Amino acid sequence: MKVGFVGIDTPETFFKSTPTYFQDATGKYIYTFSEGNEGQDLYKAVQKAVDAAKAEGAVYVVALAHLGIEGSTAEWTSSAVIANTTGIDVMLDGHSHEAFTLEVANKNGEDVVLQQTGTKLANIGKVVIDAKTGKIEAGLIPAADCKAEDEEIAAAVAATEEEFNAVLNKVVATSEVLLNVNDPETGKRVIRKTETNLGDLVADAYKTILGGDVGFVNGGGIRADIAAGDVTYQEIINVHPYGNSGCLAEVTGQQILDALELGVANYPADSGGFPHVAGMTFTIDASVTSTVVKNDKGEFVKVAGARRVSDVMIVGEPIDPEKNYKLASHDYYLKKGGDGFTMFLGSKLLQDGGILDNELLINYIVDELGGVITAERYGKPAGRVTIKPDPISVYTDVDAGRWYAPAVRYVARNEIMIGTAADKFELQTEISYAMVMKLIANMAGADTTPAAGDQWYDRAVAWAEENGISKGITEGAQPGDACKREDFAIMLYNYAKSLGAGFTGAWMFPLNNPDAADISEGADEAMHWMVMNRVLRGDENGVLNPQSGGTRAETAQILLNFSEVELSDNTLSRAE
Repeated sequence: MKVGFVGIDTPETFFKSTPTYFQDATGKYIYTFSEGNEGQDLYKAVQKAVDAAKAEGAVYVVALAHLGIEGSTAEWTSSAVIANTTGIDVMLDGHSHEAFTLEVANKNGEDVVLQQTGTKLANIGKVVIDAKTGKIEAGLIPAADCKAEDEEIAAAVAATEEEFNAVLNKVVATSEVLLNVNDPETGKRVIRKTETNLGDLVADAYKTILGGDVGFVNGGGIRADIAAGDVTYQEIINVHPYGNSGCLAEVTGQQILDALELGVANYPADSGGFPHVAGMTFTIDASVTSTVVKNDKGEFVKVAGARRVSDVMIVGEPIDPEKNYKLASHDYYLKKGGDGFTMFLGSKLLQDGGILDNELLINYIVDELGGVITAERYGKPAGRVTIKPDPISVYTDVDAGRWYAPAVRYVARNEIMIGTAADKFELQTEISYAMVMKLIANMAGADTTPAAGDQWYDRAVAWAEENGISKGITEGAQPGDACKREDFAIMLYNYAKSLGAGFTGAWMFPLNNPDAADISEGADEAMHWMVMNRVLRGDENGVLNPQSGGTRAETAQILLNFSEVELSDNTLSRAE
């Protein structure tokens, strides 16, 4: 039985490793990882290799991959490669340090065994291919269950350990607290998506030792916890195992803003580029979709639209995009464009190397902290990174990828419309007259908190009547009745007019919607204004359904559309 082996490495190597490894002296890339065309080039390269193995007589093909799933670029994950190719029977994966044995369907719908063994020899993977039946069985064997030991290798390891232990076990400091990379309760890694006390300590070390206005270090470069108690040289090396050199560069505020935007682009997913900072504070708005543009090698190109990062303060003052700042970091970022941080390349270096990252950390702890990491200073994260969660993330019935998500996010963020329960928005529930009045009152900032003994909607209905919001709606409509779309339009139009908007003078013009004739005479002006301003847009055929009710999802969309109307510029006449 012939088994062919195919090697696959992630194109993320360009930016999660050191980009200069793959460039010539001028910075031009001279190697490729088949990174182009949103994964298609990688799939073609893998398929070509698999087909070649089959052509050489391989009965089974095993892919040895370094692709990953969690925290990996979607089109370059091991599962994506399997789903877009054929002929692979088993994929032994790495990169994301997960432990699993899965079956993933390939391009033809055939199951492929996908396995990762975790990290640091946590498990040994076992795959058995039955030559007679072709059946493939796979599983993980915990390393703790493997007791046998090669005496010769064990002796060699022991001799090497003894040689270095005198240095590695030397106590260089004391910590009063656990300094963490992983969540102390769950054990899951958090350093790549949130501020931690260890991230603060490391960033402080860069800023202080190198003399920067700002210290900036990537979460992917902070690799291990420091336990409370004696701190050894080995533990410091475990935190910084790569041997990066500390550098100080003169950069603009705009470069820092772009770096922050790139660093949080993947949030809430892991990112090795997640920034840990000193001398700076900033806010991440998780409800804003990242608009960072990268090239096919994962390098920063630009921010194309809205920014997730705001409220950036440096030494207590708002960041000035035009001002120069001294940024303390390492050569991986400032000289090599690691993690895709190309915005710093070419910056003026005020200090170019001369001290390794682990030396820098030891010097800070010993010389600046007096050898003691105190609970008072580093007992918890310092609050340098504020995260505004995506308001729709609490709703289990809201899919962030569906058409209604931006609208639900808008009404939730602005406290116009909330869920019917802590974890439910109830998208398909019909909206009532009372609900519409309450929502418009919320938009106006009116206090409609019910008095003791009142219904929840009593003050909202009274407010709508007192302010002319409900004037002109269907006579006899009750608060709990399903609100007709045209009555919703009337109430929103009345609110718009209270803000100085609306038609003045002649306004009649033909509506091209198929059911325009179904609009009641009393709702005609409001519906014309709503359609003209694209607050009401109808379904895919332009049908408005003026006499029908609407759902909470549709209501949220209408309110978002309304918020985008420039009311101050909307008092003109419209006549045909």
